[in-house]
Amino acid sequence: MGVADRARRAGVLWACGDREGALDQLLLGIAATSRKRYPKSSVREDRVAFIRFLEDEIRSGLFFGPHFTGVGFAMPWRGKNLSLAEILYDIRCGQVHEAGLPDNVHYEAGGHPHRLVVRIDEASGHFVFQDSLLRCLRRCICNVPENATELDPLPLASIDGGGLKGGPGGPHTVNTRKIDFIIS
Repeated sequence: MGVADRARRAGVLWACGDREGALDQLLLGIAATSRKRYPKSSVREDRVAFIRFLEDEIRSGLFFGPHFTGVGFAMPWRGKNLSLAEILYDIRCGQVHEAGLPDNVHYEAGGHPHRLVVRIDEASGHFVFQDSLLRCLRRCICNVPENATELDPLPLASIDGGGLKGGPGGPHTVNTRKIDFIIS
C-alpha cells in the first residue's frame, strides 16, 4: 500500500467518523513520505527521518501555514518537553507496535472548523487532537514534492500567528501545553 492509498484511506475513515483510524493512516503516510525524502542511505533511523520530515514541514509553513515559518512547538509529553513531531512519532510507534493508538491519545469532537487545536490534557497528560490536526497531516502528505506524482495538492491553510516567525538567528521554539490558533 502506497502513500496515496494511505491518504485515500484516511479520507474514507475520516468521512465515516473514525478519526483515530484516519490518524493511523496519516501517520503511516507521513512515515512513508519521510523515507522518500530521507532514504535509509542518508538517514538510517526511521525515527530521525520521520521527525526531520515533519519538522521540515512545520518550520517551512506547510503544516500550520505561512505565518508560522520557522516556528516549532514543544509540549510536555511523558515527562519530557518534546516537539510536536516527536510526539507524533511516539504515537505512530504505539500504533505500529500495539496495533492501534496508545490509550493516552484521544480525539476531541467539536471546536470551531477554522481552529487548530492540539493539547496535552493537564489532568491526565493525554494528547488530545481535533480534525484540524488531520487536515495539517494530510496537507503534509499531499503537498510535498515527494508525492506530487501520486496525489493532488490540497489548499494551504492560513493560520494567523500574529507574525510569529523564526528569525535570522534560527527558528523559534514555543513551549506550550496547548496549540490553539484561528485559521483564516
